[in-house]
Formats: sequence, structure tokens, C-alpha cells
Amino acid sequence: MYKFAWTQGFRKGFKKAAKKNRHMQEKIFNVLDELSRDPFDPKLKTHKLQGKLNGLWACRVEYDCMIAVLFLHLTFCRTPTRN
Repeated sequence: MYKFAWTQGFRKGFKKAAKKNRHMQEKIFNVLDELSRDPFDPKLKTHKLQGKLNGLWACRVEYDCMIAVLFLHLTFCRTPTRN
């Protein structure tokens, strides 16, 4: 399962989209839920972006609503403890 970190831009865009269309909030949450389970599920149509957004991936919620994602590979090392 993947975890998300919300950017300020995402929060702002989410509020704006939810205000315009009340059903959009539920659709966005559904897509985020699917992304957290399997970001490359074919029904999400996840694809690489190019140009200024090179390095990001995206999937569409609706025709005029897209979620851009940056995948980070984080590893956490446990430091040895002294006896």
C-alpha cells in the first residue's frame, strides 16, 4: 500500500474542485484509494507526464480533473542499539 503526502497545491485544487462539483470530492477519494492500493491498475490509466511536469505520473478523475503523482522510494534503516 502506498501513502500520500498532500502538497499545498493539491489541497487548494481539491477545495476548488469540490466546491464546483460536490460529487467530485467522492470521485477524487475513490481514485486516491485505488492509487494507494495499485497505482498502475489499468482502469486508472496512469501515465508519465512530459515537458514541465517530466518525472511525474498522472491519472484522470474526470475529463477536466487530473491527479499528478511523484513516486518516491524511501527506505528506513534501523540504527543498531548498544547492549
